[in-house]
Amino acid sequence: QYPEHLQGYERAILREYLQCKILQGIFDSSHARKLSFLGGTALRIFYENQRFSEDIDLDNFGLDWNEFDAVVKDVERFLSLEGFEVELRQIRKAAYHLILRFPKLLYQHGLSPLRDEKILIQVDTAAQGYVYQPDVRILNKFDVFSEIRIAPLPLLLSQKIFTATNRKRPKGRDFYDITFLLARTNPDFNYLKEKLAVSSKDQLRALILDKISDFDFDNLAKDVAPFLINKTEINRVKKFVTFWEQVDLG
Repeated sequence: QYPEHLQGYERAILREYLQCKILQGIFDSSHARKLSFLGGTALRIFYENQRFSEDIDLDNFGLDWNEFDAVVKDVERFLSLEGFEVELRQIRKAAYHLILRFPKLLYQHGLSPLRDEKILIQVDTAAQGYVYQPDVRILNKFDVFSEIRIAPLPLLLSQKIFTATNRKRPKGRDFYDITFLLARTNPDFNYLKEKLAVSSKDQLRALILDKISDFDFDNLAKDVAPFLINKTEINRVKKFVTFWEQVDLG
């Protein structure tokens, strides 16, 4: 039985549980010292961001393909011991990717009438090209208790600012996450200086306002709406320009 405000999100909660299990498998691996958790799923799992996130993003500090393969084998072994049936596929392109498919779970939990429907979770591992010391946080959620290396909050914010304005197609979730993060931290200006060539609050504000000047924030709000726990929070995206003009950037 789910709390009333989470009813209707049973699939998303099951996905989040599997994400936590996958993270435990990854960071229990001996190669985890070369990885750091980041992105929207990190914000959801560790900071209670009020939107669900789909995939797992990891920074890569020199992890090679053979080491990545070893991590994948560790994850597969861990999930098997935990009683999960899972199909894994690795992809090697500019970054390393792991695609996990969990068969039968949706049907078994009454979340799909289709016996063969699978839950897909992707793990993306790419070097971010920025030197920092990850935080070490305890993940204590569901039945998972594990140490996870995670990018510091100011860096998570700065990465979101960069990503929000440098995608081929903008996504509403980035702007939602920026409003969430700016209530909790200030940007890492060392990162922003490297990535956006800005070194002051005024430069950053002006640059982002210029980059988003032709964005359709009503459409971007619709883009993120299905993932929001509280639908009224769609205004974080709709009103982003006004928010950015006024917010204290540290």
